[in-house]
Amino acid sequence: MSGEIKFVRRPGVRGGSLTLDGTRMTVTDVVRTYRMYFPKIAASYDGPPHPSGFRISIESIADQLRCHFQTLSGEQVRAALVYWYEHEAEVQDELDEEDIAAISARRKYSRTP
Repeated sequence: MSGEIKFVRRPGVRGGSLTLDGTRMTVTDVVRTYRMYFPKIAASYDGPPHPSGFRISIESIADQLRCHFQTLSGEQVRAALVYWYEHEAEVQDELDEEDIAAISARRKYSRTP
């Protein structure tokens, strides 16, 4: 993929979450997958991995995550990780909002009172 990777918010697409331009994949999708498949690495960084990769290169992480996102290139996954690193508070706010929405939906549609 050539050129700069862009991120956009589009009304009606993934609830207005920040997506990789031209896709429906969000930055938070990449973050959640990273945390799910690399819990030890995620715990050791205690936040987004540093783009220069102290313990493991961000390119290596992106390449490994790439197999979970068939529609994204390794470059797009890396860009999402770098975006997370550069905008950690914003991405964490979006993750928190998604968690609250998921809890609310579970309560609303749960068969248990």
